[in-house]
Amino acid sequence: MLKMNLMRSNLTNKNKINDYKKTLFKRIGGAETVNATVTIFYEKVLADRTINHFFSTTHMEEQIGKQRAFLAYAFGTPVAYTGKSLPDVHAL
Repeated sequence: MLKMNLMRSNLTNKNKINDYKKTLFKRIGGAETVNATVTIFYEKVLADRTINHFFSTTHMEEQIGKQRAFLAYAFGTPVAYTGKSLPDVHAL
C-alpha cells in the first residue's frame, strides 16, 4: 500500500513539473483567456468617465488586437509581437 501511494505521489509531482514547463500563456488558458480579459478590460476602461477620454481618438479594434498580441507574446506564446516598442509607442 505504501509503495502504491509513493508511486501516485511521484506521478503527481511529475505532472506538476510538466505543468510548470508549459508557458504562462498555456497555463492561464491560452488565447481564449487573453482575448476575454482584454475585451473586459477595455469595456471597463471605456465605461470609466475618468479615463475614457484618453482613448477618444483611438481605433479600439486595432488597440484591442495589439494588446492581445502583446500579452500573448509577454506570456510566452511563440508568436512574435511585431508592434512598436514601448518607448516608441509612449514617446512624447
